[in-house]
Order: sequence, then structure tokens, then C-alpha cells
Amino acid sequence: MNTKQLLTLSTVSLAGASAALATADYGPAVDRMITGCTKWYTSGYGHKFAVVHSMEGYYLTGTSYLRRCDISVSCHYTVNGLVDYAGDAPRGEISQLVREADYAWHATCWNQHSLGTEHEGFVGNPAWFTEEMYQASALLHRHMADKFGFAKDRNHIVGHNAKSSSAWCSYASANLGINPYCNTHSDPGPYWNWSHFMALIGGAVDNSQYIGQSVADGTTFPPNHSFNCTFTFKNTGGTTWIASGGNGYTLNNLEGDSIGAVAVTAIPNNVAPNASVGINIGFKTPATSGTYKAWFRMNNSSGTYFGDWCYLEVNVANPAPVITTQPVSVTRNPGETASFTVGATGATSYQWKKNGVNIAGATTATLTLANVQLSQAGFYSVSVSNAGGTVTSSSAQLVVTAAATAVGTGGGLRGLYYNNTDFSGLALSRLDGTVNFDWAAGSPAGSIEADTFSVRWTGQVEPRYSQTYTFYTTTDDGVRLWVNGVLLVDYWAGQAATERSGTIALTAGQKYDLRLDYYENTGNAVAQLMWSSASQVKQIIPQSQLYRPVPVLAAIGDQTVAVGHELSVPVTLTAWDEVTGVTVLEDFEGYGDGSPTDQIMFRKPGNSASTSGFLDGGVTNYNVPTASMPAGRSSARAMHVSWSFLTGTTDPWLRLVTYNAATRPNPIVEITRSLWFDVHTDKALRWDWGCGRLIRRGRLGRMGAAAGRSSLWGCRARRGKRRCRAGW
Repeated sequence: MNTKQLLTLSTVSLAGASAALATADYGPAVDRMITGCTKWYTSGYGHKFAVVHSMEGYYLTGTSYLRRCDISVSCHYTVNGLVDYAGDAPRGEISQLVREADYAWHATCWNQHSLGTEHEGFVGNPAWFTEEMYQASALLHRHMADKFGFAKDRNHIVGHNAKSSSAWCSYASANLGINPYCNTHSDPGPYWNWSHFMALIGGAVDNSQYIGQSVADGTTFPPNHSFNCTFTFKNTGGTTWIASGGNGYTLNNLEGDSIGAVAVTAIPNNVAPNASVGINIGFKTPATSGTYKAWFRMNNSSGTYFGDWCYLEVNVANPAPVITTQPVSVTRNPGETASFTVGATGATSYQWKKNGVNIAGATTATLTLANVQLSQAGFYSVSVSNAGGTVTSSSAQLVVTAAATAVGTGGGLRGLYYNNTDFSGLALSRLDGTVNFDWAAGSPAGSIEADTFSVRWTGQVEPRYSQTYTFYTTTDDGVRLWVNGVLLVDYWAGQAATERSGTIALTAGQKYDLRLDYYENTGNAVAQLMWSSASQVKQIIPQSQLYRPVPVLAAIGDQTVAVGHELSVPVTLTAWDEVTGVTVLEDFEGYGDGSPTDQIMFRKPGNSASTSGFLDGGVTNYNVPTASMPAGRSSARAMHVSWSFLTGTTDPWLRLVTYNAATRPNPIVEITRSLWFDVHTDKALRWDWGCGRLIRRGRLGRMGAAAGRSSLWGCRARRGKRRCRAGW
């Protein structure tokens, strides 16, 4: 809301005129003293009253006229009313022409008894007597009355036409020592508002501050619409606003467009100084669309405008239609009839679309498709319009049935979760049945930060129909999707949750490689993978149709072996997804630093009989939980293992055993499982992991350990080759 703050007694200051030209007598006045001649008396009988004149002309030209030496007329001050043209002085500006100590030539025989002030304007036109003029002149006359000691009343502040008042003439003859009848002028005339002017001089000022309104500017209404708006004003003046209908204080529609508002609205109750009032005004919008603005200002019982302006600006336009019922997806057999219907208020036209393309002749609220075939399957929406605009419905899918292969037997995709956006810092590997995640501001798991992580899902997808499929990703943030080696979606940048798609022809029952890359930067995290086809409802791709990556067998080279010797054939699998799930064996989070010692999962190094001989017995060896460890870890705690090898030993190595660790029983590791350790060292070491077999026969583990025992093995280097004790 814009307001125009008018000049009030509290805001008139030196800066309101021209500070560089301010006079010594009255600071707010501009120094335009008469020079080059003397058009005043230097002596008189005292300044006993002040005379108010109107120029019958304009401020700047009238002031220049009064300063001319060939004209035997002068006054102490002139006051501007209106800004009549570009470059004119501001409203309420005051010029001083004669010193207050002298007696200007402005009222014949009254000159040597009075001060005179000329005001821009004309006796027959009140337009020049502006509020700014009244307030500026009132301050000036208050100053003169205080300085020279005369009363602030109608006997001592008079018009040039005061001779017309017999009461004043009697008073002047008896008390002012003048002939009251020596003047014949009629200014300032009948339109000068003496009651308001004298109230301002006395200090009782009307003023208002705009507070607010109930209808926001820029609100849009339809044509010929009736509504109400309440404007709130605060009484910041010194008078009480009197409620007396049109004869009391009112809020008036002054400028701009009326918007159907009445010209004058009375305040509902009396308003004391510092109190506020709400003034309710009825409006009715025009029949023609456009933007309309109505201006308002307070008016007192004397018909004087005061205080802040305010306005209401509204837009008039036919409202766009509103969709009340969206079209609904349907599934039909070939040859059946399908229909979609939209419900809308205010609609005058409809246009149905298939996959975003207009359907010729489909221009009613209901779209009917007879004898549907696979070629008609797709997504249907409708644009609903009127003169106020167009809105488009959500899309409804037409699914046309076809022979499908059996539901798949998949278990989901392998998900590799990284603590960085560039697929570094692997923190978690798991099997995800579907890709349908909304982590909001959280993360996929406790070992993964809430922001700046990435995920790579790999595996295969099996369609049930031999059709063209559309794959959809909805992610926040970046995403890339490959199906059968074809890049279908590529948006590697930050975004709010956004759906993107790509299409590819697939054959039912055949498995296709699928890879989905995703990263989350900051804020919310969302990742979803969907599909659809002519016969496939748009949905999250179900777990049954997603498969873990297929292992790849590396080529087996030719082998030569002597008769009677063992044939050893190395077999190597690549791209082997070993992960069906992850179980945390121990993260050490539940233990305090340094305690308990030698009892959590592993025993201290000295408990291994096979490697204790390499240790320096003079240096304490131990293993304890700690929170002090290298950066880049995925947890808050770790197991700190410390030892020292004897000086001079050859190929020393170390073995840690789990046997009889009281707070973590020996883990059972099945042949289909793998164990992961996150190891940090302060020296260059090699590591290996070994497990005890369940029975003593066979070569698995080669260590003859008792059932259930497992060991973490240190490795050594010998003759340039890696040698690990009992590793497998």
C-alpha cells in the first residue's frame, strides 16, 4: 500500500523550505528579501495584529511582483498553495520579503500596527487554499503571535476584509488604535477556512495515519462483483473526530476510479486522539476488465482534507475455470469402449489431448473412445478454458490389455550407497526390492550423511509385454538411467523432486540390464523408478520384475598338467553381486573409550600363540574402543589395536583371534556370506581374513581351527610376493 504523507505541524522544518536561503526571522522561510529600494516603515506603533491576504495571483510571480521597486506594495511573507507547473515551488513554501521588525506596506492605515502575509490564490476559487498552505501559514502566524505577544484569536489574526465585521471594527477602534474602515479589500474571501486555520494556529490539528485495509491491492475480482473493504486510520492529530453522518468526519473518494464506491463515507463513531477506526466502504467492479484504483482521504467537519492518502487497486477479469473432478485412469480389453470425464466450473470450452497432442473434435467434457486398440493406449488430459484463462487436468491412463508373461521372480536391484556425490566413499551395499524412496531431509542409513551422497542401482529388469515402455524417474537431485545400454534419462544437476522419462522397445520375458545413478546434494532426497506401456499401468517397477546383477565368468585359460598330478583350474567371477542384505556385526558404538579392554570381538595381539613371539614384550599391546581415529570413517567409534614387533625379526606377522571374546561371541559366517572390515593403519601393512571350518576335514581355511573360530591375519612380503598365513 502506498501512502502520501502530507505536511503536518510536526513535519514542517528548515529542510521543508530551502535551508541554504533560510531567514533569520523565521527558519522555514526562504530568503527573498526586497533589495534595491525601501518599501516599508522602519518604525511604527508595535506589531499588534496580523493580516491575512490572498494574492489574486500565483506564488512565484506574485512574490516577484511584490519585490519590484516600481510597485509601492509589500508584505512580510508570501505562502504557496498549489504546484501549478513543473518547476513550481512546493506546496506550503514560505518566502520572506520584509523583516519582521519593520512595517510592510500591505494594508494602508493598518501598516504601522500589523504584519501582513500574502497567500497564493483567488477570492473566488478555494482550490489554491490547500492543507499544506493552511498548516504552513498557521505555524507562521503562531510564531508571529508568540514573538510579538498578541492573542491567537480572530481579533488579532484577521483578513484584509475584516472591516466587514462590525464587531471587529468596534474592537479595533477601542483596542488596536487604528481606523478599521480605511481598507476596502475583500480578500481572502468566503472560501478561506477560518475555523480550520485558527484551530491549526491554536495547536488543535487534524491529522491521520493510514494503518491498513482488509482487501489487498492487486486482488482480482470478476466483472460486476460487489465486495466491501475496510480501511483503518489512526487519529494522530489533537482533535477528536466527530461522527455526525455527512456533517461529521468522513473518508472521501477523491481521485482515480470510484470502483462503485460512494463519494463520502461517514466514520462509524467518535475517534479520540491516538485511537483508530475502521471505515467500511462498499465497492462494485466495472463490467470491463482492467486495473482500477480509487484514492481516499479523511475530511473533517469543516470540509478540510487532512492526513494520509490511501488507495485500493483491484484487477477485474473473468476468472479461469476451476477443475472439480479429474479424469480417472481405466483399463479396457481390445474392442471395448473407454471414456474420460472432467468436472469444471466456469468452463466454456474443452480440448482433450493424448500424450500432450490435441485430439481433433474432442471438445466436450467427456471423451468417449469406442473399440479401443493398443494404439489408443496412453495418457489423456483435457484443457478447460474460458475468457479468464485455461487450466489443464491431470493425466489419466488408458491401459489396453494384452497377453502377458508370468509375474517375474526377481528380488530387486543391488544398491551401492556412497558418502559422496561422485560415487566414492562406499558406505553401504544392499538389495533394494524397489526404488521408491523419500528420505526427506534424512539419509538412507545411519552410516550415510544426510546430504552429498550418491547411489548406484544395478541389475536387470524384465517386462511382461512386448511393447514400447516408458521409464520414469522422480528424483531430488540428479539422475541418469540406462536400460539395455541406452541412456533414457540424463539430468545430472540439482532439482526439486521432478519426473523425467524416456522410452524403449522391450520384449516380454527378456531380462535387460538396468543401471540407475542418483545423487543428493542438499535439502530433501527423493528417488523413484516407474514404468508404463500400452498394457502396463504406470507404477513403481515391482520387485518381482527387478533382478540382481548377473555374475560374469571370466575366460578360463588352457592348462597343462603332468599325468598323475592334480589339475587346478582357477575360476574368476566379475560383476558378482554378493549382497542380499547387510547385518552389522559390530560397530563398537555401544562402548566407552578404553573399556572393557581385550573383550570386544577380538582379543589383544598377545593372545595369539602363533604370532606372540614376534611381539616386543616390553611394549604394552592392547585393543580398546576409541572415538579418536582418522577422518573419513563411517562411524563414530572403532577398535584401536596397538602392538610393537621385536627389533630384528624377519617377516613378522600378527594374528588377532575372536576366541573367547566375552562381549562378542564368535560369529558364524556361512559360505554364502562375506565379511567387511573398515581398517585404518599408521604403517604400511597387508591384511587377510580367515575363518575356521566347522569340521576338521577339507582344505577350507587350511588352519585346522576349532569350530566357529575366526581370525584376522596380518600379511607379510617375501621375495616380492604376497604371503598370508592360512588365508583363503
